[in-house]
Amino acid sequence: AIVLSAFMVARRQATTSKRAVATGYLAFVLIVAVGWAGVDAVAKRFAAAQWDDMGGRLGAWTDAWRIFRDFPLTGVGLNAFGEAMLDYQTDYVDRMHFATAHNDYAQLLAEGGLLVGIPILVTLILFIREVRRRFREAQDDPMTYWLRVGAVTGLLAIAFQEVVEFSLQIPGNAVLFTVLAAIAVHRPRVRT
Repeated sequence: AIVLSAFMVARRQATTSKRAVATGYLAFVLIVAVGWAGVDAVAKRFAAAQWDDMGGRLGAWTDAWRIFRDFPLTGVGLNAFGEAMLDYQTDYVDRMHFATAHNDYAQLLAEGGLLVGIPILVTLILFIREVRRRFREAQDDPMTYWLRVGAVTGLLAIAFQEVVEFSLQIPGNAVLFTVLAAIAVHRPRVRT
């Protein structure tokens, strides 16, 4: 998210010195964030992660793909992933039960199949097209422009997080996602 923000901010600056200051400021924000959390704490968090199987997620993703292959058109039904995993789970069976895929994309395919996946994909394509139109129209005042950039950055950060988590299943996160989507496609009023 910070890299995307840095790119958008630097691209919008008129001079090289302003680009350098803006990029430096965002680098400073990243350094402060890591410093606030503690370099040791951040390093320990990355060192403790199980990178070989993404913390057990690869097995759940593979099982979700198997579910999709068995039920490609309809999936097993929304909110039925946990029940399906009683029969499909292959990893960590003796230690835990995967009630979620820890990947909203894999879980949507397993639960909804193509009947849910294709409309979501079409909606996503149309949404991206609308956001691009808003940027191309260039009718935003500076504050609205940066709110739109922030919303798109937030949406991309959520999209990346959904690869390894299921945060959109939490109502507050879903509301945040909806608000960011609304800001991203908002059509400004033209003042006369």
